[in-house]
Amino acid sequence: MGKKTSRVILTVDIDGSADGAAINSVVRNIDGWTLDSVKRPAKPSISKKGSQWERDFAKQLSKWWSDGKDEYIFSRRSGSGGSKRDQNGWSEASGDIHLDKPEGMPLISTFSFECKFIQDFTANYWKAFTGQVDRELLAFWQQTVNSAAPYPLRKLMLVIKTNNRKPICITNALFIKERVQVYSVFELGGVSVVSFPLGEFFCRVLPLHIMDFHSRSTKPKPRIKFVR
Repeated sequence: MGKKTSRVILTVDIDGSADGAAINSVVRNIDGWTLDSVKRPAKPSISKKGSQWERDFAKQLSKWWSDGKDEYIFSRRSGSGGSKRDQNGWSEASGDIHLDKPEGMPLISTFSFECKFIQDFTANYWKAFTGQVDRELLAFWQQTVNSAAPYPLRKLMLVIKTNNRKPICITNALFIKERVQVYSVFELGGVSVVSFPLGEFFCRVLPLHIMDFHSRSTKPKPRIKFVR
């Protein structure tokens, strides 16, 4: 007569026990099998989510700029914001986005990008719709300004991501409002800005528009001669 084998199904609630306390570890021995160290899954920290959001945004920028052909034109810049050239002469960063290939220079020369991930941004998310400004939103914008300080002529773009919400852009590049569905036009930090969905930027603004604006803004202005 063969050995009788019983099948045991063990269910472990790792979110909480009957008394409300989390079950951090369970040790059981069933038919020679040991279930060891069953732990509550650790939630990613805000900083890790923020870094991942910067990487994702850089990849989206690269695909948009190259018409889907290259996802490595831009990358997340490690460390604090600011601008810097490397030994290649053309590679630089402004804010949170770093330029890795020279074909992206018109974009990085036009905009300084600041990426923010907020765990619970519900109140400020809706304020960005209506143009209401509070201390936190103003602090985000001031950080965007500070990151672009070495290049004062660059336009600013603050890109905010929060859980279960579409990313929002806030920029002082007012030429964009003619091409996107604008949430609101309001004053932030003493300048006029527009807010709109990030998806609108990628769908309705073309790299050609950016290159055209860049060429016009960097074109030397003719000197006016006064004749006596």
